[in-house]
Amino acid sequence: MQPDISPPDIYGPDAASLGGGFAGLKVYQCLNWAQDDNHGGDISTIRIYDGLNKIFGRIGRVINIEGGTQYRKTHWKNVSDIAWENAYVVVVTNASSSCPRDLISIAIGEKEDLIQNKPNDSSFSSIKVGPVTVSAGDYFAVWIKETLTAGGSTPERYNAVNVVLELQE
Repeated sequence: MQPDISPPDIYGPDAASLGGGFAGLKVYQCLNWAQDDNHGGDISTIRIYDGLNKIFGRIGRVINIEGGTQYRKTHWKNVSDIAWENAYVVVVTNASSSCPRDLISIAIGEKEDLIQNKPNDSSFSSIKVGPVTVSAGDYFAVWIKETLTAGGSTPERYNAVNVVLELQE
C-alpha cells in the first residue's frame, strides 16, 4: 500500500469564481470551516474571492482511487443598498467540464446549520437552486457538495479544476 502523500492527484476544484452580475455580493466562509463533524455554522469574517481561501483542498491519491464526497458551507452576503429578489445560485461551469469524475452540486441551507443537519442530498442540484430574496445587508447559506467517483487503481490526475458559481436573476 502506498502512502497518501503529495503531490496530490487532483488540484481543485478551486471554485475560483463565485459571484456573478450582482453588485455588492460577497461570499464568506462559515464559522466552523474545518472539514469535521462541526463544519458549518453562521457567517464568518473570512471572504472567499480571487482564488483566496479555496472551497475545497487538494485531492490525494487515496480519494482519487476510491472516490468520495465532501461538503462546504458558504454564506453569500448582499452588501449593496438594494434587495435581491427571486435570485438563483447557478452552476455556470461544473468541475466535470475539466475532470469528468468530479461533480459539484449546491443547495440552499439555513444560516446556522451544521454538517449534521445540512440539506438532504436530494436537495442538491448541479444546475441551480433558489429562488432566494435577500435584503440589503442580509445573507444566505449555500452548501457546496463535491462528489468524486472512483478512479480505479490507476486514476487520471487533473490540474486547475475550475468551478464557476453565480447569483443570477
